[in-house]
Amino acid sequence: MKVALNEQAIAKLKEIREIAAKFGVACDQLIQILTPGQAPPVAPAPKPTFSIADELKKKLDPALFNLLTITESQGVTIVKPKAFLGTDNFIKLAAAVRELGGEYVSAGKESHFKVTRKS
Repeated sequence: MKVALNEQAIAKLKEIREIAAKFGVACDQLIQILTPGQAPPVAPAPKPTFSIADELKKKLDPALFNLLTITESQGVTIVKPKAFLGTDNFIKLAAAVRELGGEYVSAGKESHFKVTRKS
């Protein structure tokens, strides 16, 4: 017994056939991945790298950022003001450093902010 199909039905059947073919390919790929001893090696995802200086630049007003000396070495970033910041700017800087996991180190003329990069 033959059934007459309209154009919409034929288009839907073609669409279903294409989807089934994609599922077949996906199943073949999964079988290859899950078969012991035949899975291709998977490289570890690269760790995201970011600069504390770049992060501070995003968080601070450009005028305040330009008042800072920032040195980064071996996972530790030291932020020192070039001049007196004033209360408002100090509070803004302290908040930004805290958001990055840093702290203020009070040491007289050698006072600074310190951010240690977490591995």
